[in-house]
Amino acid sequence: MNIEKFPEEANEFLSKIFGPLAEKTGDILSSLLDGSLGVKVKLWRYKRIVDTILKARQYLHDKGVDPRNVPLKILHPLLESASLEDDGNMQEKWAALLANAADPKKSDDIHSSYIEILKQLTPIEAKILDDYYSLYQEIEEKIRWERTGFGHKSNFQVFKRDVCNNTGLSPEQFDLIACNLIRLNLLQLPGITDAAAITSDTGNEKFPLVIKTYEFVQLTPLGEGFVKSCRYGRKD
Repeated sequence: MNIEKFPEEANEFLSKIFGPLAEKTGDILSSLLDGSLGVKVKLWRYKRIVDTILKARQYLHDKGVDPRNVPLKILHPLLESASLEDDGNMQEKWAALLANAADPKKSDDIHSSYIEILKQLTPIEAKILDDYYSLYQEIEEKIRWERTGFGHKSNFQVFKRDVCNNTGLSPEQFDLIACNLIRLNLLQLPGITDAAAITSDTGNEKFPLVIKTYEFVQLTPLGEGFVKSCRYGRKD
């Protein structure tokens, strides 16, 4: 398992993203794979790494972007995690994340935490995040929203019932997914300020009554940055 096994055009891409470590590419890729799992599993994982690398190269090639060196602290865990992914849509996200990390104009926006986040997502969770992000893009063209302490101040809302209808999820399944995405700080529960206010014990001050609900949720700044980093060659 070394760099010579890749097509010539892939070799050039690998030499750029690995930078000074290019001569050790084969050793690095082999070290990502657990040989104790058996030859078949090791080869399966190796193929996933190759697919991720080639897809990332294609993304950049289609945009005419010359890749840059990717820090090993991002490249190593990214490829290791990608080697365990068997869902086609999720594989594309790993490739897009690698492409963005190798894109000189976008690499500074790639956080190593995105790798850990992507590892913890199921395909349906990733799809829901993509849908939210796409809807945000559409609405921003018409309504410029801003964040406040109580969430996004705008007329934009995505309701649980609509997400369930589009994905076939039950309300209970949605709540479970929302909890996980909130745990990862990708989604947030918006605060709904009640018309009535809570009066302090002294009776001199009034505070807004904030009600938390799962009926609709919103992307956090981290969620927006993460989703954007897992897309490439699409509208930002």
